[in-house]
Amino acid sequence: MRLCPIISESRVLQTSLNWLKIKCIIGIENSLNNCQIDCHGACTLISFTDRPMVAFSAALGIKAGSIGPFNTETTLVYKKIFANIGNHYKPTTGIFTAPVRGLYHFTFYCHVTGANPGYVFLYKNGERIAATADHASSGDRADNGSNGLVLMLEVGDQVYMSLGTNSRIYDDDNGYNLSTFNGILLFTQ
Repeated sequence: MRLCPIISESRVLQTSLNWLKIKCIIGIENSLNNCQIDCHGACTLISFTDRPMVAFSAALGIKAGSIGPFNTETTLVYKKIFANIGNHYKPTTGIFTAPVRGLYHFTFYCHVTGANPGYVFLYKNGERIAATADHASSGDRADNGSNGLVLMLEVGDQVYMSLGTNSRIYDDDNGYNLSTFNGILLFTQ
């Protein structure tokens, strides 16, 4: 039995459209790209290069030792860069500056040795937002602290870490990298 050309062409177009949809879905799952299908069935993949890419990860980068204590709160400068996509984290100042308005996720980790106190704070535009704390105790050899949060940032907002007054923070860049600061743009607004 032979189908009329219109029905046959319609089935071919429907099959092609379904194939394009599947290809887009696979593209999304495999490469986390967006897929747009227009009214004619054309599939367009939007790559990450069409969106701002902002991420950084850094450690203090010191040779097996502590920073601090200081008699005043001090900005921490994470000098050992693992990633700095967009170069919005400055390893000379320790400050991340938001290049676009959006939702960002930040995490920080610290290591403190022995009976030393260790207070580490995350600041946004000079306002203390989050912290981790290790209270001095004689029974400890070492402690770790961490925290993370999601912040809505405007263009030019600054986020940085600070070491509390009379606190210490320890790191060892010989494969340990115990004290780190990380941030990533989740999406723009």
